[in-house]
Amino acid sequence: MDASPSPGAGALDPEDSTFSIDGEAMVLNRGTGLLSTASRKVLGADRIRVLAGPWAKDLDKDGDEDAVLLLGLESADKGSRYYLGAALQSDGRFVGGQSLFLGGNITQPTIVLNDGMLTASYYYRAGMFSNTQMVARTVRARWNGMRFELL
Repeated sequence: MDASPSPGAGALDPEDSTFSIDGEAMVLNRGTGLLSTASRKVLGADRIRVLAGPWAKDLDKDGDEDAVLLLGLESADKGSRYYLGAALQSDGRFVGGQSLFLGGNITQPTIVLNDGMLTASYYYRAGMFSNTQMVARTVRARWNGMRFELL
């Protein structure tokens, strides 16, 4: 059966929200989602799932606790690609938005959120071969009012 992503008016749980990854709508249901046939071809992945979070933060400063999630785009023959998603809460419903790509073929990032700033730390392979040394990397992103953007 083909998954048919369709953004709704919001979800009661951030793990049931719809997120945009590279222009493709990804619908989560209890933290996981299968990609449509078209999305599988475009993104080269089979499913999406929540790997960590949600972390409650009031990103848009409206008094409601919004949610930040670490999302993994996965396929059977490739490593995960990691994205940071935010679901803003309004009237008790969560609406996901455009997700930020953190990296592919990396270890699962450790996320720290502090006052609209995000730090993601992970290891990546410094070369193309499996015996290449793993190197630590830290990236920072800032909430711009609509989504996270890398600094």
